[in-house]
Amino acid sequence: MAGRRCHLWEALTALWAGAGGTALAEVVVAVGISTLAVGMVGQAIFHALSLQRTWQGQTEATRQMRQAFGWFAQDALNAHSLTLVNGAPPAQSVTLTWTDRTGTLHAVTYSLSGGTLVREAGGVQTVLASQVTGGGFSLSGKVLTFSLRVRTPHGDEREGTLQTYLRGLR
Repeated sequence: MAGRRCHLWEALTALWAGAGGTALAEVVVAVGISTLAVGMVGQAIFHALSLQRTWQGQTEATRQMRQAFGWFAQDALNAHSLTLVNGAPPAQSVTLTWTDRTGTLHAVTYSLSGGTLVREAGGVQTVLASQVTGGGFSLSGKVLTFSLRVRTPHGDEREGTLQTYLRGLR
C-alpha cells in the first residue's frame, strides 16, 4: 500500500511539474463558471432580502389591524351607548360610552381621518393604525361592525372586518 501511494504521488508530481501554464480557453471557461456561480448566489441573496422586506411590511400592517380590532372589541363589549344610527351607512368615527362598576363614566372615540385610525380615551389620543386606506363603523341591530383596510409599504393592502355583539346596548 505504501508503495502504491508513492507511485501515485510521483505520477501527480510529474504531471504538475510538466505543466507549462494555463491555456486561454481554460481561463475563459473558469471565469464563465465563476461568473455563473456568483450570479446565482447573488440573485438568491437579493431575492431572500426582498422577500423579507415584503413579509415585514405585511406583518406590520396585520399587526396594526389586530391591535385596532383588539382595542375596539374590548371597548365595544363594555359599551352601553354609541353615536351610530342603526342601519345608516358606515361612519368615519364612533364614540362608545359606558359606566364601570364604580359609577365612572367612560367615553372612547375611534376616528378614521388623514390615513390614520386614532383612539381617544380620557383625553389621550393613540394612533392604532397608519396608512389606512379605508374602513368605517356601522350598526345593525345590536351588531357593531368595524372594517379596516391598511396599505403595506409595498403597495398591497390588508383588509379585515370585526363584528361585535353589543350585549350592553340600551
